[in-house]
Amino acid sequence: MAWFAGEFLIGVISVLVGYSLRNLSITGAGPAEWHPGAFPSALIFGGVLALSCFASGINGYQGRRPSRYRILLLAFFCTAIASLSLVSFFYLFLMQVGRVLIVIIFILTFGLIVSIRSFALKLEKKERRKALLIRSDKNAMPPQMLDLINHNYDIAVIESGVFGEGPLLAIVEEWKSEGFDDVVLGQQSKMIDNEKLFVLCWQNDIRLLDWNYFVEMNFRKLNVYDQNLTWLMELEQHYAHPAYSRVKRFIDLVGAGCGLIFGAPLFLLGAILVLLDSRGPVFFKQRRVGLRGEIFTLIKFRTMVTEQSAKDSKWSQKSDSRVRAIGRFLRRSRIDELPQLVNVLKGEMTLVGPRPEWDEIAESWSERIPCYAYRSMVKPGLTGWAQINFGYAETKDEVLEKLSYDFYYIKHASVSFDISILLKTLSSMFVGGR
Repeated sequence: MAWFAGEFLIGVISVLVGYSLRNLSITGAGPAEWHPGAFPSALIFGGVLALSCFASGINGYQGRRPSRYRILLLAFFCTAIASLSLVSFFYLFLMQVGRVLIVIIFILTFGLIVSIRSFALKLEKKERRKALLIRSDKNAMPPQMLDLINHNYDIAVIESGVFGEGPLLAIVEEWKSEGFDDVVLGQQSKMIDNEKLFVLCWQNDIRLLDWNYFVEMNFRKLNVYDQNLTWLMELEQHYAHPAYSRVKRFIDLVGAGCGLIFGAPLFLLGAILVLLDSRGPVFFKQRRVGLRGEIFTLIKFRTMVTEQSAKDSKWSQKSDSRVRAIGRFLRRSRIDELPQLVNVLKGEMTLVGPRPEWDEIAESWSERIPCYAYRSMVKPGLTGWAQINFGYAETKDEVLEKLSYDFYYIKHASVSFDISILLKTLSSMFVGGR
């Protein structure tokens, strides 16, 4: 949230400074003679700028920071979006547009965003932590995961067989002399006297981390098979708290109500596109698994042809032949999911949560993955952490990967987390992230 607040301040300051420079160049007047619309326009510009930056991904994602070239492009895009909102404000409420003012504000905002982020990138490179990963299996970590870790750490990897030759104290002192800040005990890494190792690392100002915690901290997902009864009982107490439930339900009602009202043109567009695409009903209805395993009927725009041969699979796939061009557009833009706002109003779903799964698929995966049913601890959502991080899951490994994101959301669910997921979903609607 620090970047969000910073971008909001950049927007506000740019507008106020822009007004001051314009007044000084034209009339010689200072801030005391600002236009009455200065402060409202500054707040609007700052808010739109902060939301645009957050949704665009300029802040990075899962520890991966964008390149300088990408920062330039995204900064230009976000500043342009905020400037358009400012022009709209001027037209609607002030009935005039100061072109010189807009240019000044654009240059100030773009320059500040690029300069501050370039400076932050230099600081991050200087302050990168040095980590040692000890693992017992060369294949325990996928190459792409190691690549992502390298964006946050200067990391070295050794096999557990190499570790353990000599006294623990001498080994830890060697780590300190090599400048390691963190030591991570990798998957299936069996160490001799971990408690003693922890104390020695602590005494030498080295942070000793468990692999599961390291993954949770850097990739924001959980090890599916590492969850136990204690974890479930703690989560049950969290979700049973009346304050959180009431606030979340209030947000659902307001969000779904506003979505149905302001999204009416998209509803009409979706219905027309479905009718043009193929014969059949406009809406698709299916039994889905809800909170505590209760079954409800989900509503969405139909994106597949209704006629299917006996050879066709009932399960939706990544490249499904039953989905035509219009159906793919509706899916990528997420317009097909808008009718689910009705399910949210009825209390069967929430705006943010795990994907509502078809009851037949859920039963099948529950038999193969015992902890799969834990997804039903919370209401299914219109969007969710797993949905924006992972696409369709067909194989068991893919389902486990997607489930790891669901479990992370269930553990860390909060109002602020929900808002960030909603903003990322809105950005994916414009760039096509499905």
